[in-house]
Amino acid sequence: MFLFISIFPGINLAGNFYVFHRLLSFWQIKWNIGWLALWAMASCGYTLFSFLDHVRPHWLWHELGKLFVCWLGVGFLCLCCLAVHDLLWLAIRFPIQTSRRLVCGAIAGICLYAFLNSFFLRVQTIQVQAPVNLKIAQISDLHLGSVSQRYCKRAIDRVNQLSPDLVAFTGDLLDPHSTLDAQTLRPLESLKPPAYWVSGNHERYAGLSKVKKLIRNTPLQPLENQAVLTNGIQLIGIEDSDSPEQVAIQLMQIPRQKDVYTVLLYHQPTGLEDAAQAGIDLMLCGHTHRGQIFPFGWLVQMKYPRLYGWYKYENCGMYVSSGTGFWGPPMRLGSCNEIVLIQLRKKE
Repeated sequence: MFLFISIFPGINLAGNFYVFHRLLSFWQIKWNIGWLALWAMASCGYTLFSFLDHVRPHWLWHELGKLFVCWLGVGFLCLCCLAVHDLLWLAIRFPIQTSRRLVCGAIAGICLYAFLNSFFLRVQTIQVQAPVNLKIAQISDLHLGSVSQRYCKRAIDRVNQLSPDLVAFTGDLLDPHSTLDAQTLRPLESLKPPAYWVSGNHERYAGLSKVKKLIRNTPLQPLENQAVLTNGIQLIGIEDSDSPEQVAIQLMQIPRQKDVYTVLLYHQPTGLEDAAQAGIDLMLCGHTHRGQIFPFGWLVQMKYPRLYGWYKYENCGMYVSSGTGFWGPPMRLGSCNEIVLIQLRKKE
């Protein structure tokens, strides 16, 4: 987190300078003190108002933070469109009027699609052979705080309509937020099936002990490096950690039954090999958002090769969700919000 805070503003300043410089050049506008101030605010606004909202909470800082987080997404897509244009321009020397139309049209169209796409919610169904018939709904990376309570309520209502036997929340249910309280989690009260929750990295950022206290007053049952028997299966929840050995270490320490079909909930898509060696049958993860905004997925995949979808190692399967909500800009490009419905089916 410290590394992110240290590096992020510098990268943002450089990226926004390129965007402002190229757009101004299209209209042959020169830099002045006003444009310099706007560039600085666009680059540092999100960091500044997020910090102010954290140390001195106020509705104004919160709303300005939401405005500038939108610019993070829009600015990034502006950067991508301009970079593609400039590469094409090396081969095809567009007239400046054509450049204006191409770049502005592409930016407007792509950003509009990305904003609208972030509010759609699909159900992704996967079939898994198992010794029991069971339906598990997975919600991951909802990021309540980035998404609204209304969106959260819509996701919970959709889960209730699916009538699963249980619900698995695989981390990042919440975002660090100045107004993080019981009211924030009110939409969870309408959840009907039994539900289990494991922590993600954003719960750690928000303060894990505070989050757990809030979670215990909801229908969700926290799994804190422990196993429970439910609906004929064994459910294991491992708390999020930056350690790549977390899955292996915790599976050696958690008391569990060896002869029961076992589903492991862990936020990050790591440790599949360790889970397979420990006799886990199915692992449910999230964290990656499938990159959320293309082409971030390429960068995320460098750290998490299992970026999205179904994977298998020996006798253990893993499903990595693209997330039920979003973090930061309310934008989705090249990815979708999803509720995952895992249907365990006996072999006929």
